Amino acid sequence: MLKIKKKAKPEKILLGDEVYILWQDGEESHISFFDLRDACPCASCIDELSG
Repeated sequence: MLKIKKKAKPEKILLGDEVYILWQDGEESHISFFDLRDACPCASCIDELSG
């Protein structure tokens, strides 16, 4: 499950095999597209995952 609790704004966001976020405080986050979509509450993503 995707859990990112940041109040800082991202310094840089890159896309490749996953989403890579470099935060202003120097921390890094790597998020797979599946986890990102799984965490999305919109109807399209929920329907896409549940069939």
